[in-house]
Amino acid sequence: MPISWANVDYMWHTVVDPRIGDDYGWGAALDPNDVTQGTDCSGFVGYVIKAMLYGPKMTWDRAFWTGTFAGLNPGDVGAFGLVCVEKNKWPADAACIVAIKQNPDPSNAHMVCQVQGVDIESGGNGMVTGPRATSILHPQFNQWFYLPGPILPKPGGVVPTPVVDSLISALRSKGLGDQQIRLIKAFSKVEGNNPAGNPTLGFTDAQLGGASDLQSHVDALVKQFSDRASVAGLFPQNGSDQDQAEWIARVVGQAGSDSDWQGNAQPKDYVQRVIAAMQSIPVEPQPIPVPEPGDFMSALSPEEQRALYDEIMGGRKSRSPLHVPGEGIIGDLGRLEENTDGSVHILVQYLLGVILRSPQTLAELDIVARNTDPEQQGGRRIAQAMLKLIKMIDAEKGADKTDPQPTPTPNPTPPPPANPPPIVAPPDPSPNPPYVTPANGVQSNISNLNTEISSLRTVLSDLSRWIRS
Repeated sequence: MPISWANVDYMWHTVVDPRIGDDYGWGAALDPNDVTQGTDCSGFVGYVIKAMLYGPKMTWDRAFWTGTFAGLNPGDVGAFGLVCVEKNKWPADAACIVAIKQNPDPSNAHMVCQVQGVDIESGGNGMVTGPRATSILHPQFNQWFYLPGPILPKPGGVVPTPVVDSLISALRSKGLGDQQIRLIKAFSKVEGNNPAGNPTLGFTDAQLGGASDLQSHVDALVKQFSDRASVAGLFPQNGSDQDQAEWIARVVGQAGSDSDWQGNAQPKDYVQRVIAAMQSIPVEPQPIPVPEPGDFMSALSPEEQRALYDEIMGGRKSRSPLHVPGEGIIGDLGRLEENTDGSVHILVQYLLGVILRSPQTLAELDIVARNTDPEQQGGRRIAQAMLKLIKMIDAEKGADKTDPQPTPTPNPTPPPPANPPPIVAPPDPSPNPPYVTPANGVQSNISNLNTEISSLRTVLSDLSRWIRS
């Protein structure tokens, strides 16, 4: 049953494309005059099928529900000519593949479809296509159908183009997260496209050996993230638009300088232009895999799953009370060992500041000691105590050099009595005891502190070995 290219083009660009990002609407029907009205899983699939079969002549009422196909087995033909088939047994020229999770409880049933290799879904992420949609091969599904094809090409051999953000797909394939993708999409708007219509991402085709395809430009940008890490630092996960725009400006050498790392003249307002582009782009949340029935995740709502995912995968701030104000994100779960700085940083600042008297560390301690941020008052007190300890040590060293040791006071000789008694040799006088620093003195406190630091070193060393193993 050949499917007209015009109908498929209508399906992508009239039915699907304008509604990507709309909210899931249980039991709702799409409105041809309101592209903000969403529908549910089976509703979205039904509209895809009707558009492919009838094109602009389709009606806008719902086509079917998941329960419409309950009880059908491989070989059976269901609504709209959909043929039931075993998993992965559909023909290569199938126009559309439908995957269904049949369940007696309609609230736990689901349906997705795939056209031209692109998955289409209405679910927890809203109405989505491509990598954000659940795959038709996901293990939750237990029933499959296909709409017989093939899809006929337009005269001249042109096949309708699926609606899917190829830049997002390419960036996700490199392991980039939601916030990085949003920033790069804004950055690509500022940089523009090459003659082939693909984002340059800061590189001309000539710089890439003549390559004009999207993947080559994405690969070059991701490599530059690594090559410029010593200059730009870590991506400021959960930072402000300003923080993230400044970061990518450092990556590409456009942080307010007259020219970039390649010597090209640069606009002075580059960061502001990236921020303006970012504010027009929402964060694209990565799809959360649908759990198997009985999995503990199945008891969580999509919002709870998203919150759990963000908590686990999101960036981490320093837990050290001595971190400098405005330090921001220090890493994520993949850098667990770095996050031990909540304990190690105090020890390092003590060694560098109190023991070695590093000028930079002393300046940092002074900044923290004068900080009025309510969330850093613990660090403020520790920094003040370290600075006070330095003064006490210096004062004691000065006292050791100038204060004389106490000397014994001679006993006065009593006057002779009127009738002197026989002269008897007195016993040898006992020597004065040596001077002993009081038990609660500064030297004793320093000694105790050094002992505690040695113990802390041992604990931290054991912890580091455990983390690495």
